[in-house]
Amino acid sequence: MSKLPNIIVITTHDSGRHFGCYGLPTVTSPAIDRLAAEGVLFEQMNAVSAICSPSRGGLLTGQYPLTNGLVGLAGGSWNWELHDSATHLSHRLRRQGFHTRMFGLQHETESIESLGFDDTSAHGGPNRAPHQRPAPVVARDVAGFLREYDGDQPFYAQVGFFETHTPYSFGDCQPDDAAGVWMPPYAKTHDWPGWAKLLNRFGSDPAFARQHLAELQGAIKQADQGVGIILDALDRAGLADDTLVLFNTDHGPELPGAKWTMYDRGLGIAFIMRWPSGGIGGGRRCPWLLSNVDFLPTLYELLGLAAPDDLQGISFAAACRADVADQPSPRQTTFGNWVDGLNFSARTERHKLIHNLVPLDSTGRKSPAYELYDLQLDPLELTDVHAEPAYAGILADMQARLHDWLAEQKDPTSFGTLPVQDHVQMIADYRRRYEISRGKEPASEGSRA
Repeated sequence: MSKLPNIIVITTHDSGRHFGCYGLPTVTSPAIDRLAAEGVLFEQMNAVSAICSPSRGGLLTGQYPLTNGLVGLAGGSWNWELHDSATHLSHRLRRQGFHTRMFGLQHETESIESLGFDDTSAHGGPNRAPHQRPAPVVARDVAGFLREYDGDQPFYAQVGFFETHTPYSFGDCQPDDAAGVWMPPYAKTHDWPGWAKLLNRFGSDPAFARQHLAELQGAIKQADQGVGIILDALDRAGLADDTLVLFNTDHGPELPGAKWTMYDRGLGIAFIMRWPSGGIGGGRRCPWLLSNVDFLPTLYELLGLAAPDDLQGISFAAACRADVADQPSPRQTTFGNWVDGLNFSARTERHKLIHNLVPLDSTGRKSPAYELYDLQLDPLELTDVHAEPAYAGILADMQARLHDWLAEQKDPTSFGTLPVQDHVQMIADYRRRYEISRGKEPASEGSRA
């Protein structure tokens, strides 16, 4: 590739695959649906975590959270950070000659100055609603930049929308039930953690469930308006053909059985790419099982650049430029973790293993040490078969896959059993061991885990 494209990465909060192009009948998402119709939609893209910072860190460093250090939420009282901010895509592309800009929300660090952006003037500040601007406002900042872009060097624009995080009323967002509301089957069947008592009302209060879903759909509509503004601005500036656009979400929506969990609806994300002059288009749908940690290896291959040695994902560039429905995915297993919940997962095309390190996690949910689901027979992950004799061989295979991955990542659970104590104490011990495994001094006794 003689000329590098511009790159725009758009990320929404807590949206999963809750869009029209992913089959939802009542959601208003014409711009995102348009992007899918003009680009390539990935049907089985999975996040490396079901919470914000670790998922975004995996996407934007090409490393698993256990390696890049962002295993929990960045900043604030959680205080997880990247081990090396130079691994962030902003730094990586800046070293390749890109002009780099941040628009709206980022959730990879407490200190935006540590990332490699040439301009952060349109950054939204802390990851809290009062400090953020609605998606259409953020998108108009992007449109203004595109209008003034002089083309001297390729640009990387990272765009973060607060939508669809709660509160959904953020930015004067209005509920959207013009086409009704769609209740996901998983939201009707999964018990929700005790700390989120409001969402427990889904099963007992239909009016509450309908209102919550209408507000979620309103937030999706507002995020979609932002995407539309950016796509229209690319068209007006004559930049659409030579710009690689990625629209993605960080993890599942704030619904029972989704965000915070290792179930498919917690880790499954929307992922749509378009780059007309680079051969990424045509409205194709890719069925490959993939992980968002695979994005950076793919991007480097698409750009014709040598990938750094520290990337841990697997390139799926072939699926961006051709129909691969009859070919196997280069990835056989995806992995997920939520360290603050002490939950880990491994997924193949057919099976999902969840490892719960404590019998009573931070949400108050009682869990067995292992859960195993046959996704072909049980796509909603309702029937745990880990104790069934017929699945003994599959359980052993999935446990080996997960353990080997944890060992590669130097996860503390792979080289020693954490004491069965209360959750806060266990997290503190996990963090101490994790820091030691990275050659760091353990956090002080009084620091929060």
